[in-house]
Amino acid sequence: MLGNLSPVVHQYNYALYRVPLRKEGNSYTIFVADGFNRVFDEDTLPDNIKSKMAMVLARGNPILHDYEVTHLNLMTTPLRNDDFIEIGWRVSDMWFVVILTYDALMKLKGES
Repeated sequence: MLGNLSPVVHQYNYALYRVPLRKEGNSYTIFVADGFNRVFDEDTLPDNIKSKMAMVLARGNPILHDYEVTHLNLMTTPLRNDDFIEIGWRVSDMWFVVILTYDALMKLKGES
């Protein structure tokens, strides 16, 4: 099981962050900082994340089984030369990474 997760700067664009997200049913847990996560449902999920998740889910292609997910393969970009590299990707049935700007990440933390 994955322990403490937090955003990591994007490996190709330092103005963006790779943010771990776990989707279980209609619940979305977004790991916004060490020991701090936000939980949303489909109605309360912020629109920018909802649109990214819609694109990622439409693309499909989970790479791993949930039990195989580690910190390293969760945060490593599986995409190269792809439009989704600044949107996000699906790691397994439950685990995703969404790409957010610094401002969007701070807003999720409740900071301005």
